Amino acid sequence: MSLIMALVMLVGVFSPLSALAVGEENAQASDPKEIKVNVHKVLISEDALSKHNAQKKYDPTKAMTQEELKTFFGDKDVKTIDNVYFIAIKENETGYNDFDSKTKEEQKNIIESLDAGRKGKTENGGIKTFKLASPGNYKIYEVKFMSEYKGPKGEVLTGVKAIPVDLKLPEHARNENGIQNEIHVYPKNSEKKVQFDKNFAKENGLEAITDPNTLKDVGAVFDNYKKEKANAKAEVGKTIHYETKAFLPKDSVYTNLDLKDSMDKGLLYDSVTGVKATVDPTSVTLDAKDYTVTNQANGFSLTFTESGLKKINDAAKTQDVTVTFTYDAKVTADAVVDNPMDNHASFIYNHKPSNPTSEKVKPKNNEITVTKTWGSDGKGTAPSEVWVKYQLLDENDNPVADVTFKDKDNVDRTNLGNGITFEKTGEFSGKFKGLKADKEYKIKEIVNGYEPEFTVNNTDGTVTIKNKVVPNIITPTPPKVTVGGKRFVKTNQDGSKRLAGAEFKIKNLNNGTDNGKFLKITGTDNNNAYITAEKAYNDAIQAVNDALKKGEISATNKVTIDSQDYDNKEAAMNKVKELEDARNKAFVGANLKYEWVEESKATTFNTNADGQFEVKGLAYGKYQAVETKAPAGFALPTNGGTFEFTVMEGSYDGKPTGVEADHIGYADNQDTIQGQKIVNNDVTIPQTGGMGTVLFTVVGISLMAGAVVAMKRNREEA
Repeated sequence: MSLIMALVMLVGVFSPLSALAVGEENAQASDPKEIKVNVHKVLISEDALSKHNAQKKYDPTKAMTQEELKTFFGDKDVKTIDNVYFIAIKENETGYNDFDSKTKEEQKNIIESLDAGRKGKTENGGIKTFKLASPGNYKIYEVKFMSEYKGPKGEVLTGVKAIPVDLKLPEHARNENGIQNEIHVYPKNSEKKVQFDKNFAKENGLEAITDPNTLKDVGAVFDNYKKEKANAKAEVGKTIHYETKAFLPKDSVYTNLDLKDSMDKGLLYDSVTGVKATVDPTSVTLDAKDYTVTNQANGFSLTFTESGLKKINDAAKTQDVTVTFTYDAKVTADAVVDNPMDNHASFIYNHKPSNPTSEKVKPKNNEITVTKTWGSDGKGTAPSEVWVKYQLLDENDNPVADVTFKDKDNVDRTNLGNGITFEKTGEFSGKFKGLKADKEYKIKEIVNGYEPEFTVNNTDGTVTIKNKVVPNIITPTPPKVTVGGKRFVKTNQDGSKRLAGAEFKIKNLNNGTDNGKFLKITGTDNNNAYITAEKAYNDAIQAVNDALKKGEISATNKVTIDSQDYDNKEAAMNKVKELEDARNKAFVGANLKYEWVEESKATTFNTNADGQFEVKGLAYGKYQAVETKAPAGFALPTNGGTFEFTVMEGSYDGKPTGVEADHIGYADNQDTIQGQKIVNNDVTIPQTGGMGTVLFTVVGISLMAGAVVAMKRNREEA
């Protein structure tokens, strides 16, 4: 009996243990071998992120509702976001402990080695689901260069907590009911906007024409990117200094950084001085291998290389980063008088830039029509507070003319210069008119926050542009540069005759170091094409005037122009007109520089057969036309005459207020164009030039001498 009782007691002791062992064996048999892990990408404010405790506990086996998210993260605006890329790396795999410190290429190799179930972007409410083998230890990393999240205003993901997620399976899936086959994790970020602005450099040597916000001398300022910038005055050959700045928030990562600058006709990027990029913090130094610069017509395109992106991204891990770009442009003889020249810069980040220019299009009836639609389907409505600029380019992408819609219904101007006009036909739509029928053109669009898609129809000469929102493109309002000009007509006292052969020099009356100096136009290209053409034109005028002093141009009084003899005035003046046109063409095509020098070195302006001369490409201000040689038979004014004039908006066409009284029609059949009248006094009665003048002078002197002799005799006889 004692033996039996002992055996019973042993059974009583071991039975529960056996039962427990069987229970554990059954439980292990039922545990999931694969656990679904739902990664919810959470976006909260910077303030909420800074206050949030990354170790705060929640039940991973239960998904949180929106209200629970607000309470847990302390942010009423919390949300989950799509298009953020995650990967799950298992313990002992490459990158498990140091994925974030790997190079971009190393990270790409790791991502490629993972099966499809352990990588991808959040979607359908900010969720990415992994199916992970259990048991196993994992780390879930956010891959920023693979993420495509875009905030509605161009925000990028910045501050971060709980990344990487350290996941131990099956422990994370265990609750009071055992091991669950699905869990939830909540990595979180805040967001900040990338910012960008462009303006004249702080020390620019320019004077403002109109400066409503006093923004000429402040440089690039992020808060000013939507404000109207200064419209500065300059002259041909003037160097314009520009500054652009980009703000890149701490904890942001960039896969693309591009700067594009597009200059209007009349401004040319100075590729010799180039673009200089500097970084704040100053511990980061960019060199030639960190970005490339490509010249594009009047502007350029700058792209950061892998080495440059790495420097920027490494710096952004610990602090905000500001990149400053400085570069120059020169005012060229292409500048259209009184047409402000814009200089647009666009900063593109984490987005591959598209081509903002259409294919070639031929005008129909000398016109090209541009129409616009909005949205991916082309049926969207025009956004408010947006401006759109169209540049008309030639087939080589050089700017020809431009127009800006300040809003959907209003353009900045309709006369675009060089005979080209623009007619508005609808919202952000219109026609470029006065084009050359045998030429091909392109349309370039510049607009903040949008990207164009072009459709060209060469049959009817139309370009249709469909815009889609791309917040990763920032195009601030541009600073402007304007040049002016003035036309003159040389006449006799009553205005009945227009006088050829007068010579003038232009004196600067503005305050500053150039006050009292005279204008000199020089060509900086190798062959000085303009200077050569100008000399040929002036020599022709001189030759005609010398011949006319002897009498009418004829077979016995020929004029020689450019080694060719002419025996009548009409043929000679046709040649002069030909040389004048060549001079004007060379003026536009030459790389000119305006300087202010002493009078003996200044450029001479000659009046043509219609008494006309003009000076354009001057900065707005006060000047004097100093006459240095009068036409034959007319008096030279004392000290060159008081022919002062003001270059201002409208002065080139004789339209400024209060000047009509001393202006005269500059060209035949162009009543709207007026030139300032410069009057000379006759010193002889007969018609200017010819032998009659000389004969009259001789006879007059003889008569006066005779009168003197007669008076003397009378006195003696008395």
